[in-house]
Parts: sequence; C-alpha cells; structure tokens
Amino acid sequence: VEWTVIRTGDTFGSVDFGGGRFFFSSRFSFQVSSDLQTFSEGTDPPMQLPDGSTDYHVRHSGYADYESGRLVYMGNQDLVISDDHGVTWRHPVEQPWGCKGSFAYGAGAMVVADYASGHICTSSDGGETWSRILVDERGLGRNLVWDGERFAVWRRGLVFRSDDGLTWDAGTELSSNLDLGAV
Repeated sequence: VEWTVIRTGDTFGSVDFGGGRFFFSSRFSFQVSSDLQTFSEGTDPPMQLPDGSTDYHVRHSGYADYESGRLVYMGNQDLVISDDHGVTWRHPVEQPWGCKGSFAYGAGAMVVADYASGHICTSSDGGETWSRILVDERGLGRNLVWDGERFAVWRRGLVFRSDDGLTWDAGTELSSNLDLGAV
C-alpha cells in the first residue's frame, strides 16, 4: 500500500464519509471535500456542555443515509446534527445528554454505543428523539457496526446484537482473550 500526503498542518478528531463527501472536524475547523484535493470550510458544530459552556471537542461522529444525508457529531456530552452536509448545525428536538460513543446507521435507525455507561442510544427519526437502553452495566466496547442485517457491539469476551437498535440480546460469549479493535 502506498500512501500520499494530501494535506499537512491539520489534526482532525473525526473523519467521516457519506453522500459522496468526506467530512473532517477538529477543535478549530470543519472541512468538507468531495475529491480529497480541494477543501471547503464548513460551520463548526455548536456543541455545549449541560451547564451551557462550550464543548470544543468532537469525540465521535457518523453519517447516516437518512433523507438527504445527516451528520451526527458528539462532544463530551452534547450531540448535534446537520441536514446539509455541515453548512448548518442544530440540536435535536430531544437532547440525549451523555449519549456519546461509536455510531452506526442501519434499518432506518441511528445507533450510538455509549461504551462507558453500557447504554445504547437509538433514534428512528433521524436523530430528533432518542431512546436510551441499558445493554450491559459493565460497559461496552468502542466499536459498533451495522453488517447489513444487524447491529453488533463488542466488549472483551462478549458480543451484543440487535436487528433494530432497540432490542438487544443478552450477549454471546466469545473467548475471553478476544478483544476486537477497530472493525
């Protein structure tokens, strides 16, 4: 594999792809590119902490093929969505405070695995409202995937699965030595 440097001087906390575009976000800028040669400046996501102070960090993000495409960005506790590829951002109708983690989209559902608390947050209306479900009080892994048929999230020795993001199995035991990294 041969790598080509296309940009230097920026560090991005999040990189996503969807709707034919790449989305790059950092504390200081939000960039969009369709060809990885030219970049345009988007609008920084307006994330906040529950006390109203600014949350400068994009910790997790994702793209959903919902309607014309939707970006979801999560900070330390906040969650914001964009319907126009990062030109404008807004908070959901119902703010799911504390829902942050790996993101997947499938079966018409946006799903966030909050690995520290062991909760799954699910939205079936494009991120406007969210349900929070406790899957395992011991926590979850950081890697949530949609395989085309179901969601899956791992933690050492267990995999949890769901067809819809709302109902999760009790976990299938795997080898306790198995701790999946990036999937």
